[in-house]
Amino acid sequence: MMRSLTAVPAAMMMATLLPGCGAESGPTAESSPGPAAASTDQALVVHESQTFPLDETYVNPCNGETVHLTGTLVGHSNNVDNQHSEFHATISETGTGLTTGVSYTSHSTFNEQFNSPTVDALNFSYSFRDAVHINSSPAGLSFTLKHTFHVVFFPSGDFKVTKEIDSAVCRG
Repeated sequence: MMRSLTAVPAAMMMATLLPGCGAESGPTAESSPGPAAASTDQALVVHESQTFPLDETYVNPCNGETVHLTGTLVGHSNNVDNQHSEFHATISETGTGLTTGVSYTSHSTFNEQFNSPTVDALNFSYSFRDAVHINSSPAGLSFTLKHTFHVVFFPSGDFKVTKEIDSAVCRG
């Protein structure tokens, strides 16, 4: 049900790989000193936009029916010096209940964030929030799905999940 594009597995993998990313070692021999780069004190910022087709199914908590939706995700991402990244998307879909043939429309938002004090720091946080509002053509079958997850990784290598919500609510 979650749409996380990088999701928790990526955050967990990053926690595993980051301890080996120190400046003192590398996959090849250290390079000799060269000309110093000009100091600009400016962050490297990357902005990107993406559009993805979607083809999804959800179970309607109002009647247990599987709803098949297709549509488009339009997303915008920002990455600052690989220390802060965020992704925000809006999703628009239409679909049909596979048992009843009822028509559905969906509008939802998705947010994902990663923050770290330095590129090679083991302490960082990761979170995402997905809110899906699915509306039916007849009254009584509209529902909302919410997914929220936030985790903090500590320098010790430990981590703590500070928020985890997964809900499906019939709005009628």
